[in-house]
Amino acid sequence: MKARGTLRAGAIFCHFIIFASAVIVMGLVSSFIDRSPFRGYRVVYLEVISVFTVFIYLFAIFFPMSRSYRGYMAPVSWIFTYLWITAFVFSSQVWSGAACANEQPSTASCSKKKTVEAFTFIAFWFQLLDLMLEGALFVLTRTSGAPAEASAATKERPGTGHTDASAALPATQSPASTGAHDGT
Repeated sequence: MKARGTLRAGAIFCHFIIFASAVIVMGLVSSFIDRSPFRGYRVVYLEVISVFTVFIYLFAIFFPMSRSYRGYMAPVSWIFTYLWITAFVFSSQVWSGAACANEQPSTASCSKKKTVEAFTFIAFWFQLLDLMLEGALFVLTRTSGAPAEASAATKERPGTGHTDASAALPATQSPASTGAHDGT
């Protein structure tokens, strides 16, 4: 199906952008932690979410490349969408205003803090888009294809003219004429 291929390609693109954004956030926040004694919950949260995202999406980039991929990352995307919007809120609460230079970590420049804020938003946005793509893939593959049992080829039963495996014997045949044995 062409639609599934397009959705899978979109998922690959989203997974890559999410991974790249998480790597940038992880690098900058790691440098904040390394150069400053400040270990506030917002900075630690950003670091933890970016590390988890890098670890998971390092492998998730390759999942949609398989033709049998059916949107199995939808629950993970749903969870990470909430985690990244929280990370964006945390970063924008302290680093968006005019007092950015006065906020912790004080050793980091405002441009680096705003870069973290921007890439948390990019990660959230593409996580949300990925959630929609994964959900569409998940639903599309369950509604468009017939179940495996129904799509299997059926053979006609010899002598009956029926294709149903549990077809009843025709009225013209008695169990005795078919060679059925009742065990007595």
